[in-house]
Amino acid sequence: MIDPLRKKYQHYLRRFASLDEALMRRSVARDLIFDPSNNDAVWMIDQILRGAIWGQSVEIDAMVALAGALIETRACADHYEMFKSLFLIAANEEREGVLFLLRDPPNHREMIRAAKLPEVRLPISRDTTLGERCSLARTHATLWKFLQNDPNPRVLREVLRNPRLKVKDVQLIAARRPSYERLISEVVTSSRWFKEPLVREAVVQNPFTRTGSTLRILPSINFSVIHHISKSGGLHDSVVAFAKYLVKLRQSKSAPVNTLPKY
Repeated sequence: MIDPLRKKYQHYLRRFASLDEALMRRSVARDLIFDPSNNDAVWMIDQILRGAIWGQSVEIDAMVALAGALIETRACADHYEMFKSLFLIAANEEREGVLFLLRDPPNHREMIRAAKLPEVRLPISRDTTLGERCSLARTHATLWKFLQNDPNPRVLREVLRNPRLKVKDVQLIAARRPSYERLISEVVTSSRWFKEPLVREAVVQNPFTRTGSTLRILPSINFSVIHHISKSGGLHDSVVAFAKYLVKLRQSKSAPVNTLPKY
């Protein structure tokens, strides 16, 4: 007989597997994070992380949704007490992977306050307003290629909605450095592009990405990239430490659905 917690976990996995839309999966992930039992939520988050590292397809999709949901909800001050409870439970149960997912270390790299990215010059004979640039970014067949370098996040948000954009274009946007953290955040919060593995890999490897976001996305990317990060510099120490933990988890053959939570 399956115990109630594993039954609940399998129910969540079935919900993830039954949905194709990224936003709908993210909604399920929010339900899991806000499960009435914080102990159960911590255990299930840990199982999803383990399954993703083991390359199980449903858990990988769930981890992508979970990363997006954690990034969204972690930024809301209204949820502070709930996340504090999850963190304390994870610490008590020594679920190191969940602790990494809930941490928000300082950013590794930031542009100095006085520094500014260059303004974009469009190949047209007059100046344009912010509203015009947003409209051109979203609809124009060629000018979006210039506007993808615009330092205003509102313009980039519209570029990311342009139907002519391809994965390789967004990958380059996510990898650009130096960059403002708020520009990379536009890529992270785009449901259209966040689901793309190459885009997430570019976000994670950019030292200008918010460190907390990098930690939450890390388990959802290709394991070979995680392994590379574990042996390289250039990213926040906590990101490298999490990558090493994930490599160790994979090599230890610690399969998902292990010990039940403590109550």
